[in-house]
Amino acid sequence: RSEFCSAWHDRVICRTLRATRPRRKSPPRMALTDIDINAITEADLKAAIAEGLRLSMTLAFTPEAYNHPFVRDISSLANTNGGLMLVGIAEKDGVATGFAPLTGNPDAEMRDLATRLQTGIVPPVPGVLLRAISLAGGGLVVALRVPRSRQAPHSVSDPRDARSTLVYTRVVRGAIKMHPRAVDEWPW
Repeated sequence: RSEFCSAWHDRVICRTLRATRPRRKSPPRMALTDIDINAITEADLKAAIAEGLRLSMTLAFTPEAYNHPFVRDISSLANTNGGLMLVGIAEKDGVATGFAPLTGNPDAEMRDLATRLQTGIVPPVPGVLLRAISLAGGGLVVALRVPRSRQAPHSVSDPRDARSTLVYTRVVRGAIKMHPRAVDEWPW
């Protein structure tokens, strides 16, 4: 601050200059979807959550793997561009708010998710990679790398009518149900 700054000048001009001065930016972090699934750590997850991790075309997350929402998100990723699914992340309005760690036996959790992948989606999505990420505070987050499928469209059972199936695609805010006519016309 200059010795020539008056009280008014100090309050108005100097604060404005400090506020508009370009800040040194830290180098951009690599997006979680760009990191190899075997290299994702708890620190990566914490940093992404702190930076405002949001649902996207290639990223889905959920606190628990309830059957329909889980297979809906996996099939929507496979039906579009593929991506990353994180199970054990709390969210509100599409923004991650923290960890909601799975607390069961890690092997049992992984087997349960693998079974849901094979039985809940028709045809099953090939090439999905699963990895458990242990958290220092206890529990785990499961990361699933879902490739873009060449066998699309993948459908899931309608939770309101087990005799019918639904096809989902992915948009910026998450998974959406496709109209049957759109499924027939979609360039799979």
